Amino acid sequence: MRLYLAVAVLMLAFVAYAAAEEEQTFMERLTNFRQRAVELGQNAYARSVESLQQLANSEFVTKSKSYIQNTMDTIVERVKGSSS
Repeated sequence: MRLYLAVAVLMLAFVAYAAAEEEQTFMERLTNFRQRAVELGQNAYARSVESLQQLANSEFVTKSKSYIQNTMDTIVERVKGSSS
């Protein structure tokens, strides 16, 4: 019995809430969509910048960059030495 009463009260609250909302016009919906799209784009941009910074500062990338630089320096030294 209590469950039915609780469900009935929740349904009445939902109906009252739905009736209290004002109907949005097409332009309001379009404006809201635009705002959400802009927020989504800004959040995606911020997350991607943060991820790229973390990637650039990662140990793997740092060690790889150092290894490639050292290898290139060695190759340049050998080429210069064999040219002379």
